[in-house]
Amino acid sequence: MTGDNETILRLMIENTRLQEKSVLLDRLLFEVQQKFPDETRFDTALRYIRQAEERAREGSVAQQENPK
Repeated sequence: MTGDNETILRLMIENTRLQEKSVLLDRLLFEVQQKFPDETRFDTALRYIRQAEERAREGSVAQQENPK
């Protein structure tokens, strides 16, 4: 029975961890005020993040090429 209790405890801990991650993901997705047509909020959020990362990368490269 101890093994069963340990398994149940591990599953409960994992369930709590997944619920916490779900809350974080929901918060992130609902920051998208207006999704693009034919996209989910997830797709729009992912596109925004990728675009921001690309701009940051381009800025970093430009700064390295032209230091002040």
